Amino acid sequence: MLSVTRISPGDGYRYVMEQVAAGRHDLRPLGDGGPTPYYVNDTARGESPGWWAGDGAAVLGVSGWVNERQMRYLIGQGRHPIAGYRLGQKWRIYAPMTDEYREEAVRRALAHLPADATVEQRDKVWHDIMNAPERRAVSAYDVTVSPVKSVSLLWAFGDDAVKQDVMAAHHAGVRSLLDHLQRHGAFARAGAGGVRQLDTAGLAALVFDHRMSRERDPQLHSHVVVSSKVQTVTADGDPQWLALDGKAFYRATVGARVAYERAVEVELHRRLGVTFGARDDSGIREIAGFSDASLRHYGKRRGAITEEMNRRTDRQAPATRSVAAQWRRRAQDATLRTRRPHKGAESTQQAVQRWHAEDRAARLDTAGQVRGVLTDAARDDTAVTARRILRRASRLHPDGVDEAALRAVAAQLGVPATDHDRVIDAAVRADVRLALARALRNLGRERAVFGREHLELAIGRVLDITPGHSPEADWQRVQTLAGRAIADGLGGLRVLTPPALVQWGPSLLRGSDRHSEYTRHRDLQMTTHTVLAAEKEVLTYAGRRGAIPASAAAITSATAALRLSPEKEAALRWLVGDDRRVTGVVGPAGTGKTYLQRAVVTAARDSGVPVLGLTVGQSAAQLLADATAAPGQVLRTENIARWLHAQHRPPPGANATDWQFRPGQWLIIDEASQVSSHDLARLVTHLDKVNGKLILVGDPEQISAIGPGGLFRYLDSLGTTTHLTAVHRFTQPWEGAASLRLRGGDLTVLAEYDRRGRFIGGHRAQLVGQMLDRWAGDMASGLPSMMLVETGDEAADIARRARGILIHAGLVRAGPAVRLRDGNHASVGDIIVTRRNDRRIAVGGTFVANRDRWRVNAVTRSGQVQVTNLRTATTTVLPAAYIAQHVQLAYALTVDSVQGQTVHTTRALVDDNTSLARLYVMLTRGTTLNEAYIVTDDHPREGTPPQPPTARVAILADIMRRATPDRSATETEQQLWADVDALHAWAPIYDDLSARARIPEYLAIVRQISGRQLADRLARDLALPALIARLTTLHEAGHDPTDVLRRAIRPREIDSADDIAAVLSWRIDRIIGRATADPTIATTPELAATYTERMPASLTGDIGDALRQVANICDRRVRALANLAADQQPAWARALGHVPNDAAGRDQWLARAEVVITYRDRHQLTSEHPIGPEPSTSDIARWNAWHRARVVVGTATLTGHLTTTDDQELTRLITAQRTADAAAPPYVADQLRDAHLTLTDTEQRHHDLALLLTAVDAAGQRATAHAQQLRPRWWQRGPSRTRTLNTQHETQQRIDAATGRAASLRAKLTSLREVIDQRQARVTDLESQHRTWSRWYTSALPTRYAGLAAAAEQARRTTTRRTTLADAIATTTARVRAIDETRPQPQTTPITGSLPQHAAARERTTARDLGTSEGAEID
Repeated sequence: MLSVTRISPGDGYRYVMEQVAAGRHDLRPLGDGGPTPYYVNDTARGESPGWWAGDGAAVLGVSGWVNERQMRYLIGQGRHPIAGYRLGQKWRIYAPMTDEYREEAVRRALAHLPADATVEQRDKVWHDIMNAPERRAVSAYDVTVSPVKSVSLLWAFGDDAVKQDVMAAHHAGVRSLLDHLQRHGAFARAGAGGVRQLDTAGLAALVFDHRMSRERDPQLHSHVVVSSKVQTVTADGDPQWLALDGKAFYRATVGARVAYERAVEVELHRRLGVTFGARDDSGIREIAGFSDASLRHYGKRRGAITEEMNRRTDRQAPATRSVAAQWRRRAQDATLRTRRPHKGAESTQQAVQRWHAEDRAARLDTAGQVRGVLTDAARDDTAVTARRILRRASRLHPDGVDEAALRAVAAQLGVPATDHDRVIDAAVRADVRLALARALRNLGRERAVFGREHLELAIGRVLDITPGHSPEADWQRVQTLAGRAIADGLGGLRVLTPPALVQWGPSLLRGSDRHSEYTRHRDLQMTTHTVLAAEKEVLTYAGRRGAIPASAAAITSATAALRLSPEKEAALRWLVGDDRRVTGVVGPAGTGKTYLQRAVVTAARDSGVPVLGLTVGQSAAQLLADATAAPGQVLRTENIARWLHAQHRPPPGANATDWQFRPGQWLIIDEASQVSSHDLARLVTHLDKVNGKLILVGDPEQISAIGPGGLFRYLDSLGTTTHLTAVHRFTQPWEGAASLRLRGGDLTVLAEYDRRGRFIGGHRAQLVGQMLDRWAGDMASGLPSMMLVETGDEAADIARRARGILIHAGLVRAGPAVRLRDGNHASVGDIIVTRRNDRRIAVGGTFVANRDRWRVNAVTRSGQVQVTNLRTATTTVLPAAYIAQHVQLAYALTVDSVQGQTVHTTRALVDDNTSLARLYVMLTRGTTLNEAYIVTDDHPREGTPPQPPTARVAILADIMRRATPDRSATETEQQLWADVDALHAWAPIYDDLSARARIPEYLAIVRQISGRQLADRLARDLALPALIARLTTLHEAGHDPTDVLRRAIRPREIDSADDIAAVLSWRIDRIIGRATADPTIATTPELAATYTERMPASLTGDIGDALRQVANICDRRVRALANLAADQQPAWARALGHVPNDAAGRDQWLARAEVVITYRDRHQLTSEHPIGPEPSTSDIARWNAWHRARVVVGTATLTGHLTTTDDQELTRLITAQRTADAAAPPYVADQLRDAHLTLTDTEQRHHDLALLLTAVDAAGQRATAHAQQLRPRWWQRGPSRTRTLNTQHETQQRIDAATGRAASLRAKLTSLREVIDQRQARVTDLESQHRTWSRWYTSALPTRYAGLAAAAEQARRTTTRRTTLADAIATTTARVRAIDETRPQPQTTPITGSLPQHAAARERTTARDLGTSEGAEID
């Protein structure tokens, strides 16, 4: 396994050193033997000190062991590890921007606003600070790599010689990993915006070997700490230290993982002769000969905390305080007591003795398994049998062997059926062609589009190692095979990336791969013909007709019977009102998609058309059946996998015709975005035989398919679907509209949730405790509530704690209990979830389904459990074997399991790994309350450095910013072709090439100012083009570059600077200050010219040739898009008026369109507004382009034609705006958060007391039952009777105390309910006032916007010589810009309706212009 974590400058490196420091004084001198001998020294204590590795270490001149000073210099400070001088630019160390930090910053910023600041300006302050991304420099990347568990067990239970061989194999894997990272992930970026990707001299890595996990189980692993300082090796200029390209590095780690795994396997096979095989349950390749019991036992032990808590629980103690809080404190105490100290120094000899003792206690005999592995006792003949099968199949099928042929031969040779999969896997691994075919088939099942690294990963997993080869040769074999597959299209591989448009000169190529510095290494996107064929099958079917429509009478009847809204009636007619083969509806959460499906079923029934519902999961299928049921109407539902499997193998005892589509079949697919393209294609193939209709229902913005997906999203762009927009789920009026904005990735909506207290930030442990407290209160109050998390392990941990709370409260019995799949236990009263469909276990008229939830009614002595289904109230008995393997506690659920479900309250645990789609599902399950518990601080995962705390809203904003849609291969290919010459990709390259072409011009200026020496040093500075680009931008704002340079160079000494260009850039920023755009310069002919016209006059060499080609690409793109706009007349082009029919008029229209298109395409505008809101004037180049576009559109300022408007009209607009502002209702949004938090706190106190009352009542009932058993018997006399009476009296006292305590709690609950009602009324009143203000705001916004824009124009006109333009308009334009920046701003990227046509046009143009295409990138 492999993981990557960032390390920040400063003290971020210390966590690795501290793990070593506890044992460093006990180390024995090792000499020059390297790190491996350390682990043969049984008396050495602690972990090994780090050792230097990588080509970058050689460049630095370091080797051998790592000491603390070297790591502090390089990783902590960015300095040379020995000499101490700074390598490149100094890192900035930022203070953590926590919630407290940001809230204080908001308060300070609000205090600096003018007294008459608008609401938008105040909101903008909040958005700018709370949504701002965290600022963190990266000093290193910690790549933690570990072999499979069996390798660690081989080391732990082997003798000294075996230990040395295992460590040598592990280090061979580390070197193979580093070699791959250095070849494919060791790049730097240069130029403005990092547009160039440069080769480097390699990576400087510090490797720290560790022997065991935090739980002290055997776990060999290494922290490969890679410095982010890399030295460039460009041909032009001296070598310089720059920052490592993080994106390229992360991409390379995908292949590095399998390079490491294969190297370990190669070396262990060579040294010890061991063989690996895939585990039956996971596919992970472990050493053959180790038992599952040993592998499980030496994993992380979750039960330790549970056992400690059970040991310390006093079940006889009375309930005297908050049960949830009490349980949380015990859980935290148990966690600390069972956590083993990570710093403890333990020798290998001591650890081995402990492991042997533990092994004997568990009766595992792992040492005996190791002996068997090292002899022939653990060997099997799988490989021999596989070779026999391959030879026989090759003779029978000389034209080519596939896996079907292998299975046939295996049957002929008498291989037992139970061994077929294992033997066939071995045969496939031994044959290159079969391995490649399987690798591509696996990739096609996993993803629609993939890159080179994923291809190598897939091949490396299925291709066998070559005995006798070195790890380097073995991995090179994998990479060569991948290259051949790309070049020749082997195995059905298809390259989607278009060919290169520019013939780059030699000086612009990277030496490592001979590709342009302006391209990204391995930036190649691919798919398989199988995926494309599946997508084409569905898309072709979507374009056909001939399905049976619903009758008009049936649609009318269904509309009336179900009282459909006009929106749903229109959607119903869209879905079934005509003969299209594929229709669909896109509906966000809570819009009533399920109710609409009920209408479809009703219309099908009345039209006499057969209808079937399919879903991804069986539980979802049963939910759909229940939700669409009506008197005389039952929709049959199944899960897709079962239906497709039944096409060739119906269930035992079933009629085959019951599992086939009927003539004219309507097929409803619920949650269609979760269905893979392969499954849709197979369903369409069967539907085609009966002229069926496919009805897709879902939401592309929610959780996507496992496997190649994105097809539902693409069909939506083709006009196949209609949309539901009215959200009805939520009880709070604001939440429906807010959920739609959340779905769209609108950062401004975060304020709506936060001001109502829906976001709770903090440390993970504290958040889990708070979430459990509030959930327990919901349970005590009888409110349907769910806790959502990201992973199954986290769900199991939280569920265990939740069960403890319920037991202590008396809501669940402590025993008897059964052990579940997740390691937890369940007893009477527990809620459990089944995780596997089992048609053998009947429940009413159906069967036990995956993700069904049940309440435990009884537990038998044999381990069977009687349960009641929470959805249907039907009962059944779950067998003990099924419970142990397929049942979990249901108190905390993963987000994947709840899409489509609705409850009263949802509480979700969110961290920075959550995606936007999952966040949206999490915050839309509850009708009344949806809370996000956002992890802003956390204990580091095992083997990872601690991360500084951050802020709750910032984490969600980052989630929204990085959201990417799930794209089909068809959409990806079309988007790649549509963007092949896009300005947002090529304009930055043009700017950098232009800056490099102007280097001689600017060096001449520097020589004139400061002499040849400074100019010569500057000529070798890689940051010089970025400096020239900065000066060019200032020139566009009216500054003279020569004067700017003179003012930056002359006042102070600069010769001693390490990075002259960076120092000059800093000085220029200080001199110029807040440079802003000038509208009088923006429209000058020089800036308004084409790309070709703006090129420098004298162009020579490779840079000149490339610049001419790039300018031609950009100009050609603009002309093509203008002509496309003239032909298609998109919404944004209406502002330019109709396209004249005469040639001269059309040319003028095209000229105006080109100006607008240049701005739109460069800055990726997709809205219908021609130019969008005004950008900041400090973004000079963008503002200039925007200003030129607004001039040709005729928009003088932000809205309206104000440049030509007279002063009287401006005054009128300003007066109207001020009148509207004066009539504004009170703005109470600032009070909402406090009011909601106060109410929530009071409700939580009420929940806590209700839960405590439940516990007190349960304790009283137990005491009463006990007292009845203590009545003296007639035969008791003397002391015996006295003791019984005393015990009875004490028990009665406890009963009386419980009764009094319960009465007091009920009184407090009654009092609290009155407080809650008062505070709820306060919240309701504030929400009502806020709705009133919102309605006013919406209606008054056009008037206010026009008035503020008029004020900005008036300020421009009244500018005097005593004030600069920027100072004169700053106040008024800030008000207007605040409106634009606080409006809803969706971040999602919808598919443009003309994408297929646009892509086809660009492909034709490119093919015509290039004539031939450059080959794909191959190493």
